[in-house]
Amino acid sequence: MKRIPIFLILAFAFAGVAFAQGAVSDASATVTFDCPDGECHVLPWFKGEGGFIGRILPGLEEVTFHTICGDGSVTRSLTPGGGGIVSALFNPNNGLSCDRDDGEFQIHGLMDGGWYWITDDENSAVSFLIPSEVLANRKIAPANPGWSGLTFSASRDGSVSFVKEVASGRVGILPHILPLPGEPEPLRCGQYKECEGEDCAAEDRVTKQRTDDCLLDAVYAVRVTTGPGTGLDRAITSGQIFRPVSGTTLLTLGLYGTGHLDIVEPLGAGFDESLAATWTATVRVEGAAGLPQAIGTDRVFGISGDLDTGTLTVHTPTDSDETCTERIGHTVLVEIKATAGANDILPAVPGETLAGDFRPTTMLRVRCPGAAAAAAGEELVPGGGLFVD
Repeated sequence: MKRIPIFLILAFAFAGVAFAQGAVSDASATVTFDCPDGECHVLPWFKGEGGFIGRILPGLEEVTFHTICGDGSVTRSLTPGGGGIVSALFNPNNGLSCDRDDGEFQIHGLMDGGWYWITDDENSAVSFLIPSEVLANRKIAPANPGWSGLTFSASRDGSVSFVKEVASGRVGILPHILPLPGEPEPLRCGQYKECEGEDCAAEDRVTKQRTDDCLLDAVYAVRVTTGPGTGLDRAITSGQIFRPVSGTTLLTLGLYGTGHLDIVEPLGAGFDESLAATWTATVRVEGAAGLPQAIGTDRVFGISGDLDTGTLTVHTPTDSDETCTERIGHTVLVEIKATAGANDILPAVPGETLAGDFRPTTMLRVRCPGAAAAAAGEELVPGGGLFVD
């Protein structure tokens, strides 16, 4: 049986959804494509078929791409799906692939971090989209051992090489443009903590927001804390907790972000305070067969929750629904997903799209206390809760 490479499977996975995300329109081949530096990315190797994925720049309503192959050219526009994600395929079926060596592919309106793939006979090669303004930078050709079984094909502008191992069919895209030594790392946009003076204590740090000359590089994540509060000192950082020996342990869910801009209130939610979100949570016994079960007010595997308020309750081994017995202690795996509410931030929190589910997610393992922990429970678990950092 012929093995199907993983990147080829990836290409197939997007084949049915790439243009379903938004409206697509053809423009005349005589249209002059305006792709200014700072808003323009290119596929440095555009030959054959493949696709690209990226996130739209804040403030734009659509992403436009322009292809040239020989004497023909095509311009098309895409409207983003959830989370600002856009994607497109180029293949013989939609007339966007190019089998020539002079193919060009420009995209206007994407943030940095977009990527693309080119599918060869047996495998696919993946690489970042390159900002057009760096194409004039110094280029360094990759080391070529000169083996007959390894082919190097450089792009016309000398920015990348398409590499292929003939025997296995493995392919890759190697950029010739490398980061220059000594380049300062760009500052991230959004909230940060600043302290004045050498002896400034952590509690005296002031929250500020950086909006100019910075990288809009948002990361949104789910944070689970013990108790009703959202303080970092109560955050579960190890990804696991132990069931309380008595009483219950209350967990609070929060959606937080870094590297984003809060538009209305510059020091608003997402850094010190949780962003607005709705929650879904499922639970299953780790390693057991069967589908995960949704968490609600009724106890499931010793977990219950009020997802309208974003809280979960962890019950004792006695109320663990047979996951913690005298002889066997099962670990319960909880998956928590956040769907963003109305938040005035850039970029938006990713959500569910036709290309996949990109909601911020975290996994939490709920474990049974050991015999020693159970015997000394009152001393180990003041207040009825134990969490491990």
